Amino acid sequence: AQANDLVAAVADLNVKIHRTFFDIVPDLAGGSCGFVLPWIPGHVLCESVDPFHMTSVEDFEKWGFEPIRRIFGEFDGGVVHLHGNGGHLLEAVCRLPGLKAVRFSNDWPSILDVLGELRRRAGDMPLTVNVSYPEFVEALKRHTLPGGVFFNVYGDMDVPAANACMQAVRAYRA
Repeated sequence: AQANDLVAAVADLNVKIHRTFFDIVPDLAGGSCGFVLPWIPGHVLCESVDPFHMTSVEDFEKWGFEPIRRIFGEFDGGVVHLHGNGGHLLEAVCRLPGLKAVRFSNDWPSILDVLGELRRRAGDMPLTVNVSYPEFVEALKRHTLPGGVFFNVYGDMDVPAANACMQAVRAYRA
């Protein structure tokens, strides 16, 4: 009972901290900005399931699911990130009511090689991932990029290269 009381108290503190943040920091055009998604409408929280990455799905469902569900429910939902050692939590995390997207952190080995499988496992949950410009262009040429993923492409590219890349992206979807 004491552990459950502590988890509930920490969740309450988390809600207070987020409410204070939203009271102090104005939203941007009615939405929230963050590292998971550049912008999303409403007061959407960027939360972490990091404490559960090296535990079982059962531990996450016992200790993490309900507090995060409750925290998301106090606002307009939330987004989370998963590190490479937390991939086993994907399906459980995607069941969180109010979850808007899952970001795969940069520590996933060969993320583009496993992204199709992660996309399948996540159902219709939007996903985000950072990919280097050369990796992205190569996968674009191979036509191996799954849909339903926000690709944050980073690295050296000039304006003509970025425009050419976007033309290829538009053609890819056609």
